[in-house]
Amino acid sequence: MRTTLLRLVVAVAPLFAVSAAHAVDPSDVCDKRQVLLQTLEAQYGEVEVGFGVTVDGALLELATAKDGATWTLMRTMPSGQSCLVAAGEKWASRPEKVKQADVVDRF
Repeated sequence: MRTTLLRLVVAVAPLFAVSAAHAVDPSDVCDKRQVLLQTLEAQYGEVEVGFGVTVDGALLELATAKDGATWTLMRTMPSGQSCLVAAGEKWASRPEKVKQADVVDRF
């Protein structure tokens, strides 16, 4: 996961002027929503597959590569600022109907 995150930060760093002194943290990568989505698609083949709105009005969006090799979670605040929240590898979608017992059994 760190390698994917590092690749993402390295790939988009020139666009967002992320200083080399910053820790590898996806929240350091912020820009306009459309710019981030276009970069994720161009660099990783990731497209939005889901979204939700938080209690504070932020839009959370999940983008994944078609094969699930990589994924990125992005947050857009009501002010319009969008930042990456997390990124990783090996995304797997669940079937539509998941029994609660199946979720509990995994933990």
